[in-house]
Amino acid sequence: MALTCTLLLAVAYSASVYAQSVGDPNPVRFDPTLAQVDATVTDSHGSSVPDLKPEDIRVLQDGKSRKITAFSYVMDTASSHTPRSIVFMVNDSDMAAPNVVRVRDALNRFIDGRLQPGDRIALVNTTGGSGYLRQFTSRRRELHAAVDDLHWRPPLPYALVTTRVVELLRSTIAGLAEVPGRKSLIVLSDDMMPGSFDVRSLADAAARSSVVIHTIDPSATPSARVLENFLNPLSDATAGIVQPGDLDLDSRLRAVMDDQTGYYLVGWDPGPALKQIWGWPVYHRLDIKANRAGLTVRTRGGFFGVSGPLVPAATSSKTEQILVTLSAPLKPQEISVDLTPLFVQRDNELYIRSLIHIGQGIALTEEQGGCYIASLTIYSSPTRLNDQSQGSALSSRAARLRLCGNTLRKVREGGLVCLIEDKVSRSGSYEVSIGVRNGLIAREPSRSGGQNTLIRRTDWKQEMAGLGTASRLVEVPGIGTAMPPFYLRGSEAPKADTPQPQGVQFRTLSSGDPAIRDFHPGDTLIYNAGEHARIRIMRDGEEIDTGEATGSYQLKRSLPAGQYILQVIGAEQWADFRIVI
Repeated sequence: MALTCTLLLAVAYSASVYAQSVGDPNPVRFDPTLAQVDATVTDSHGSSVPDLKPEDIRVLQDGKSRKITAFSYVMDTASSHTPRSIVFMVNDSDMAAPNVVRVRDALNRFIDGRLQPGDRIALVNTTGGSGYLRQFTSRRRELHAAVDDLHWRPPLPYALVTTRVVELLRSTIAGLAEVPGRKSLIVLSDDMMPGSFDVRSLADAAARSSVVIHTIDPSATPSARVLENFLNPLSDATAGIVQPGDLDLDSRLRAVMDDQTGYYLVGWDPGPALKQIWGWPVYHRLDIKANRAGLTVRTRGGFFGVSGPLVPAATSSKTEQILVTLSAPLKPQEISVDLTPLFVQRDNELYIRSLIHIGQGIALTEEQGGCYIASLTIYSSPTRLNDQSQGSALSSRAARLRLCGNTLRKVREGGLVCLIEDKVSRSGSYEVSIGVRNGLIAREPSRSGGQNTLIRRTDWKQEMAGLGTASRLVEVPGIGTAMPPFYLRGSEAPKADTPQPQGVQFRTLSSGDPAIRDFHPGDTLIYNAGEHARIRIMRDGEEIDTGEATGSYQLKRSLPAGQYILQVIGAEQWADFRIVI
C-alpha cells in the first residue's frame, strides 16, 4: 500500500559513524564508511557468549574478508539504559481455533510471569484492531486487554492471508524504525503456504530499523504440511530464530526471550558497495563467522548497497500523514476506536459503511448552561488489497457536537457512535483505516486514536465467469471473511439523538449496538442474513448452538462471558459479538 511504503522508507540515519550505544535510534546501519550489524553468538548449548574480541570474529562481504573497525557487546536486558522493545504479531487471519486459545493463554502467562520492569510490549494481529490497544506499554492491565481481544474467526483465503501478513510486517517494521535500540518482532503463526514477496527487501528494511524477526508455530506438534512456513527464511535473514510446533508454547516463548540477553555490534568499512549513484542498488551477501570452534553466529543475511532509504520517500499530504499516524501500529493514542465496516449497495453503487465507536478519551469543552462541545474530525481510507493501481480513497469529515443533559451523560458513560460511508469501485478485499481526532480550533484539547481492519466481499458473477474447472478445485470463492457483511444488533434499536452534520451521523451508544455488539445472557440478537436455512453460534471454533435462520436469536442464559460468532451455515456471512455479565 502506498501509505505503508512511504512509512517503510522513512528511516533516519545518524551522522556519527562509530557510535555503538544501544540508545542510538538504530544500532544497525549502512553508511558510506561504516556498515554495522548485530550478531548473536551462542555455544553448543545455545547459551550466549559475551567475551569475544574482534580477532575472534571474521566478516565476509560477498565472500571477501573485511577488517573490523567497530566492535562491542550489548546487554539487551531490562536493566540496560534502553528498555527491551518487543512486538508480538499474531497471525489470527487463518489460525486454527485451538492455537488461538494456546496463544492467548501463553501470552497472558508471559505478561504475568516474564514481563520485567522497563520492558515495552505491543501486540498486533493480522485481522486488525484498535491502535488504543496496540501501542507500546508496560502496563499489565492494558496488555491483558489486548491479548483477551484475540479470538478465533473464520479463516481467510491463503492469498489474502499472505498479502496481509507481509503488509502488516512492512508497516510494523516501519513504525519500529522510530523506536530506539534493537527491537524484537515475534511472529506467532500457523505454518503457511509460500507467499509472493521479496525476502531480501523486507529483511533489509528490518535491518535498517534494527528489527530481529522470530517465528513461532503455536501448534501443539510440528506441522504435517509439506511446505514450510514462508516466514522462516525471513527470520533466518534477520538474525532471528524459528521455533516449530511444540506442546509447551511457554518454553518456545522463553527460548526466544532468552536468546535476546545480549548481542554484538560489528562494524567495518563496506568499501565502494554503498557509493553507487546510478541504477538500482546491488544486494551484498553478508556472513559473520567465529574463529573459535563450537560457536554459532546468527546475523543479517545481507544488505542493499545504498545509504539510507532504497528510494526517496514520496511526499504525502497533511491529511494522509494524519491518517497514517492515527491508524499505524505502535503509535501512542489517547482515544479508543472500535470499527465495524460493512458493504452496502445503493443505486448500483458499492459503499463501505463504517460503524465507529469512539469510546474512552473524548475531550469535551464546557459551554455556559451546563452543555459541552465535542469537536471531532473523522478520517477514513478503504484500500483495496492486491491492487497497486488503486490508491487510498482518503476523506475527512469534521463536526462540532453540542451535548447537553441526558445526551451528555450517555456520551460520558459509553462514548459516541459515528456512521460514515466511502464509495469503492468494486468488490474485493479491503483494509479499512479510520482515524479520529479531537479539537478543531486552537483552544480545544487535542486527542487522537484510530483503528484498521479487513473486510472482504466476493463478486460472485465476476469470479465465477473467469473460473475453469481446475481453478474451482484450487479455491472456491467466498470462503471466509474478515468482518460481518450483515448487521447484528440487540433487540433495542439504537437511536440518533445528536445533531447530524452532513456526510457523517452520530448517535449515543445503546444496548446491543451493532457498532460494538456487546450482549448479556438472555438478550435477543437481530440479524439481517437473507434467506438461509440455519445459523450456528460458535466460540473459539467450537459450535455452541444451532438454529433456524429466522432473523433473530435469543442467547441462552447459561452462556458464559466471552467472544462468540454468529455464522450463517453454508454462506459467507458471520459476525462476532461479545457476551458480558
